[in-house]
Amino acid sequence: MEEMAWLKRIMRSVVHKETMAPDSNEHFKAMLSTISRHKLEPYVKEVQCNDIPEIEHRLTRVKEQYQHHITFLKKLRNSLDKPIVVVKGFSNYHAAEGRVLLRETSDLDILTYDPVKLRDDLLTAGFVEKKTETDHELSELEKDGILVDIHKFVPVASYPAGIEEISVDNHWTTAEGMFFSGEIIYSDIAAHSIEIMDKVLVPNVNMSLLISCASMFRDYITSLEDVPHFKLINLLEIYLLMQEPTFDRAAFMQLVRKYQAEQSIEFTNKLLLEVYDEQLVHLEENLKRFPQILFWSEKWIVPQHLLQSVCNTHFENVLEMLGAEQKQLDELHPLKITAASRNPKYPTFNDDFDKQITVEVEWTDCLHISLEMTPFDQLHDHDIFRFNFGSSRNKIFLFGSEERGARLFGETFNDYAKFVSVEEKLKIDILIPSEDMDTYLLDQHRVGVNIYVEKHEHNKQFSMYIPLLLSKISAELKSNI
Repeated sequence: MEEMAWLKRIMRSVVHKETMAPDSNEHFKAMLSTISRHKLEPYVKEVQCNDIPEIEHRLTRVKEQYQHHITFLKKLRNSLDKPIVVVKGFSNYHAAEGRVLLRETSDLDILTYDPVKLRDDLLTAGFVEKKTETDHELSELEKDGILVDIHKFVPVASYPAGIEEISVDNHWTTAEGMFFSGEIIYSDIAAHSIEIMDKVLVPNVNMSLLISCASMFRDYITSLEDVPHFKLINLLEIYLLMQEPTFDRAAFMQLVRKYQAEQSIEFTNKLLLEVYDEQLVHLEENLKRFPQILFWSEKWIVPQHLLQSVCNTHFENVLEMLGAEQKQLDELHPLKITAASRNPKYPTFNDDFDKQITVEVEWTDCLHISLEMTPFDQLHDHDIFRFNFGSSRNKIFLFGSEERGARLFGETFNDYAKFVSVEEKLKIDILIPSEDMDTYLLDQHRVGVNIYVEKHEHNKQFSMYIPLLLSKISAELKSNI
């Protein structure tokens, strides 16, 4: 896999200061998109002899963002009774005294002694709440380009018992869902932190490594449908933190055992061995495979090759893993697909329901997708209809309750979607205009979408996935096939 080999060279070169010599400048520029997805710009800059304007521009943005965050924290500390802890983002830069480079980060992840008070103070200061409480997050707030994510704790995820029993050949084997085996709370992180300014802390090297491994593992488990669901910058930072003189393996293992993070470390060790021929600490291997869980479900998929899976940056590969078939359509003939709840062709959860879902796709200058469900009773507050086109910004949601959608996501992501009928049958229309199509297409002639339907009736839940890979061809060519 050429992309992986090249990225390995980047990471090895960063540590060993070897000279990186791509085959050609054109080859290097072709990799810019991958570099950006994995947030590797600062390290590519370090090993490149020549400045690359695109990378220089992104690094300038990273520095400006960092200064923006620091300015905000300097103002915020004046209202604090006790220190706050900033985790992830730029925290590894400070923990390693600059030897881990500044990297792009979308938000400030903060833990505090009194998270509710911090949220209320930020709301009073004019911040707008974008997303409210989840299991481990209290609130996400935004103002003037500053996005603050207030955490209740840092979760440590683990597989359910019996995960090794999942068959590699059966992509849709049901087990229990993942669970939080440990919760790293504010007081514990603060006790293993360093001060970067008055009342602002970041985790020390040992705690940073634990948080990085736990976060990376949880993202891997739960983000199967987002690409890239795993960013190589996280693995690289872990490797660099391992080289820090303050890294204490014995003390680190005490933290691992305290928060039952062994599976996070097994996962990290597996990747480190593949890329760097080293491991973080020695652990007895209990996991032979590392399955991923489907969005809001208890269905697991076992990747055939771990490293290729974590570095997968192409949505069509994800759809193929989910079992999508290639379908063809033209401008004159819409594509119609019928999925029955008791038909094993599409993954369905809960056989108690007898449902039929019809999806029709019309692709002219715009993209029109309609979905019908029968039989249908009424909308339930917890109903969810999601159309995922490959990235977080290209997901279209409709909820049975708009209030619930706003509470979960801050907005319902339904600019292009609407309920057309909610009486005898449910019908949803998605219409993406021609001027916005580019960001939703795989390429000029192909579109990929994974449709997730979650319907609640009679105190039970029915859900189904319909992964689609669609190719647009001329009507004349289709008639000759």
